[in-house]
Amino acid sequence: MEDIIENKTIQKEDWSGRKLSLLEISNCVFNRCNFTETDFVGTKFIDCVFNECNFSNSKILNCSFCNVIFKECKISGVAFSEINKFLLSWQFDNCVIKLCNFSKLDIGKSKFIQCVLHDTDFVDSDLRESDFSNSDLRGSKFQNPNLSSVYCMTLILWIPTFVNLIFQILI
Repeated sequence: MEDIIENKTIQKEDWSGRKLSLLEISNCVFNRCNFTETDFVGTKFIDCVFNECNFSNSKILNCSFCNVIFKECKISGVAFSEINKFLLSWQFDNCVIKLCNFSKLDIGKSKFIQCVLHDTDFVDSDLRESDFSNSDLRGSKFQNPNLSSVYCMTLILWIPTFVNLIFQILI
């Protein structure tokens, strides 16, 4: 049985290192919360907003993200490649995302607006129609991605990190 958290605003809570698995969290806003090394295995996030939260080394195996917005969050060492891909939709605004793995995901139409995405893997990812506007992708690895119709106004990247691209940038 899943525990349900809904219609809440949660402020400045420290959930670091806690096991918060198999929850259904919907219509919630998290402000300045710490989720460092939190175990969210199997948790469903639906219509949630995270403002200035820390997700360093969080575990998200089989997690679901449906209409989730991350604003000004620190996300480091997270294996997004292990999430539940069903009904996936999310947006990252002005986030610092480092050492994360988005490999083998179909994350088309995702938005990474004004983000720092350093040393992050997008190997074999489908990024069609995604938006990387004003983002810094230095050190990130794009190997065999589908970047068709990707939008990226003022993109900072290091070209040797791209291998075997299908690439059409819309400006």
